Amino acid sequence: MNRVTTRKSLRAFSETTRTAHGFDKNGYTLIGDVNPREAAEVAGYLTPVPGGVGPLTIAMLMKNTLPR
Repeated sequence: MNRVTTRKSLRAFSETTRTAHGFDKNGYTLIGDVNPREAAEVAGYLTPVPGGVGPLTIAMLMKNTLPR
């Protein structure tokens, strides 16, 4: 995830209504690490950002980062 603070950076990715609204309201928005239009051509699935990380991913991150 990346925090975008300029319209130019936002346009480099896909500017959706949700991200544009968040940008207008807060002066920044969160975007993913890839351009969704380009990734959709080769990827089977795309998860939304933010909100694309589920409990299993969080559990595995915790397992791999906490000391044993």
